[in-house]
Amino acid sequence: MNVSEVLNKAADLIEEKGWVQEAFSNRYGYCAIGAIRECIWGKDVPSNSPELWDGAIERLVKTVREAHIPSWNDAEGRTKEEVIAKLREAANS
Repeated sequence: MNVSEVLNKAADLIEEKGWVQEAFSNRYGYCAIGAIRECIWGKDVPSNSPELWDGAIERLVKTVREAHIPSWNDAEGRTKEEVIAKLREAANS
């Protein structure tokens, strides 16, 4: 798995399971960081993949132009669709 695949998989996860704010994940879904974390350290990827984490976060930071992704994800007015779109945009950058 590479960084682009992680970001696209995170977008898929939010589309399928839902999106949340103020938590990495809960029964309603995942935030951007929580989805990336699940995709990297979930069942399908070895737990020794810090380069995937660093690469995914770096690309998303550049795409959203905000250094603190949790603040970006949790911003008032943010939408699930916007988070998914930015994850996909980061995957293609």
